[in-house]
Amino acid sequence: MQKPNLRQGSGRQACAHCSAPFEVTPEDLAFYDQVSPVIRGTKYAIPAPSLCPDCRQQRRLAFCNEFNLYPGTCGLCRKRTLSQFPQSSSVPYYCHECWHSDKWNALSYGREIDFTRPFFEQLTALKRSVPSLALDVQGELQNCDYIHYAGSSKNSYLIMHADFCEDCMYGYGFKHNRSCVDGFYNLQCELLYDCVDCHGSYGLTHCQDCINCHSGAFLRDCIGCKSCFLCTGLRNKEYCFENEQLTKEEYRERTQGIDLQSFKTYQECRARRREIEKKHTFKEFHGHNTENCAG
Repeated sequence: MQKPNLRQGSGRQACAHCSAPFEVTPEDLAFYDQVSPVIRGTKYAIPAPSLCPDCRQQRRLAFCNEFNLYPGTCGLCRKRTLSQFPQSSSVPYYCHECWHSDKWNALSYGREIDFTRPFFEQLTALKRSVPSLALDVQGELQNCDYIHYAGSSKNSYLIMHADFCEDCMYGYGFKHNRSCVDGFYNLQCELLYDCVDCHGSYGLTHCQDCINCHSGAFLRDCIGCKSCFLCTGLRNKEYCFENEQLTKEEYRERTQGIDLQSFKTYQECRARRREIEKKHTFKEFHGHNTENCAG
């Protein structure tokens, strides 16, 4: 594939990595000049980007490894530990106990700045010499050897970006949850499975954007609902099936024969919820107590 003939000095540039064209506006250049650091009276100009926005975002995301764990050895006590760094990495790391101990001093790695060399080159060299946490975990942990970017949890496995959880597995963005599995950004919930962005809820299965809901399955954008199945956009409802209001007895008759332990049945319910969602209008974003906010 031939690279586009774009001059580096013009408004449109060719990405140095993927060759995709992108534009650097005068407003961009003015911003880079505004945020360029001034050290001891000398301004160190931030250059215009040589990578397109997508490639720059990939590099930002690659900076933080939240999902992959590797076997390794603590650089201080030499005990085996899990690590966010692969064995091929040259980054030194200590286990949780050693890193927080008084057995070493991070200040001893200090060095003088050489103003004749690029700053970030020196910062990178410093970062690669100072020991990092093998796993970024904080607070009191009990039986949580396989969690990362998490803390203050108990009996949990492979939860990332999580805090104050108990008996949880395979989750991201869990906060104050109990007995939740396969979820994404659930807060103050219990007994949830396969749920996304649910708050203050109990006993839900495959629900999304639900708040203060109880004993439901395949719900979307529901608040204050109890014992509902395959519903979307409900508020403070009980015993609803596919957004139809039923009596308690009718609801039990409609749901008692549905075996969610069957993979085929589960997938059929997921597909049915997607069909129901097509008839519902959703808010452009989920926000609370906000003013003059966008994005």
